Amino acid sequence: MSSDIRRAIRAGFTSAIGAVLLFSGCASSRSAPRSSTRVVTLHSYVGQLRYAEAKSPAGARLLFDTAGGLTLLAPSAARSAHCVPYSRLTALRMNGERFDVESCGPAEIAFDSLVVNPEAGVFDLMALLPAGLPRLDGLISLQTFTGFVVAIDLARNRLEVDDALDAERVRGMRTLPIRWSRGFAGAGLDVLVRVRGAHGPLWFELDSGNLDSVLISNRLIDQLDFSPEQIQSLRQGSPMQVPLQIDGLGQVTVAAKGAEIIYDGVLNADFLERVVVVLDLKHGVGWAKLNNKGS
Repeated sequence: MSSDIRRAIRAGFTSAIGAVLLFSGCASSRSAPRSSTRVVTLHSYVGQLRYAEAKSPAGARLLFDTAGGLTLLAPSAARSAHCVPYSRLTALRMNGERFDVESCGPAEIAFDSLVVNPEAGVFDLMALLPAGLPRLDGLISLQTFTGFVVAIDLARNRLEVDDALDAERVRGMRTLPIRWSRGFAGAGLDVLVRVRGAHGPLWFELDSGNLDSVLISNRLIDQLDFSPEQIQSLRQGSPMQVPLQIDGLGQVTVAAKGAEIIYDGVLNADFLERVVVVLDLKHGVGWAKLNNKGS
């Protein structure tokens, strides 16, 4: 889970936004979705955060956070979804802080013609947010779409969801090596992508909820192809433009800084706005391409 949403959103109204709550070659433009594809439209929330509006629970506004790890419903939305908590799930935020949530097992969530039944927790996001922000009724993450193929296109504010992979979906894209991370006693799902390091592969989490710079663990900054001056600046927490060799995308320049985190690194909302990512969340494979903004 990403951490400190309160601090992150408050910072967003003043200066650089911190980490919030709780992924070569350009191809031709995307064709229209096939008839079997279900589209989940994303709407702007605060900064680069986005939410989807559910058909069930009716009218629920659910924050979309690729690194949210689980599906969360506020108490009122949980009651509407017949989600009655009976157990507890635990995971770690990226800063190592423990996060507990009450679990109600699978809950039905619908977006127009798409119906999913992810394991869900009951948690009120608004209790963490500054007063006056628009209402959120919960959170959806990659875990919400477990078993589906999901195309993440933040630049177009949409998710495209299929029951199985269609070869046309990934035509012109490159294979994106990914690794799953399953928190919450195996109920959760986060996705990490492979970055080349001096001593072997490193794994960076895809986190659309990270409004801060790309975060690189202080313990391994010197394993990346940075100058001594860059390494020193990154370890001091000063954001700067650096190149990352991301397998499947090649060299991508990002604004990054060092941080004390449990992952090798954490990508951010800005990165995800520059790419189109397709994830087969049944078989654990991915594809990606830079979009026009990314290239």
